[in-house]
Amino acid sequence: MARKPILLTFDDGPNPSSTLRILEVLAARSIVAVFFMVGKRLLNSDCRNTARTVAQLGHVVGNHTWHHTELTSLSNDCVREEILRAEDALGEFLTDFKLFRPPFGAMDERVRDLVMSLGYAPMLWNVDPLDWNSAYQPNTWVNLALQEIAGRRESLVLLHD
Repeated sequence: MARKPILLTFDDGPNPSSTLRILEVLAARSIVAVFFMVGKRLLNSDCRNTARTVAQLGHVVGNHTWHHTELTSLSNDCVREEILRAEDALGEFLTDFKLFRPPFGAMDERVRDLVMSLGYAPMLWNVDPLDWNSAYQPNTWVNLALQEIAGRRESLVLLHD
């Protein structure tokens, strides 16, 4: 049976305790993931060190804005500021191929064009197991993710650290 391509992505970090636990699990399985980080979090030295560990272990760091704000409700200048301010904080961890994920997946054509004009490739997802929803226990969202993955040729999974 052929393997299906599955990319795990983690939003809203870094969170020193949970991100480091995730990194341990990924390392044990030789999995490389994408971590979309909120720039403001890197003001905290523990978060900055966690981001450094993510990058040093070979995972991809993506931009997830400075404040984690819904961009479609902001002016062009404010959208640029959210992205560029986060880029300043994340800069040492970003690769030449810069990835961006809008908070809440809120991206219209105007925001997508702004993101791309700043040199970013926008990345959304096609599997959302709703792990952020506190009403779901882990077995619920894991089963939901597995069901969605089973029905796809390729899966880009949205998770949160």
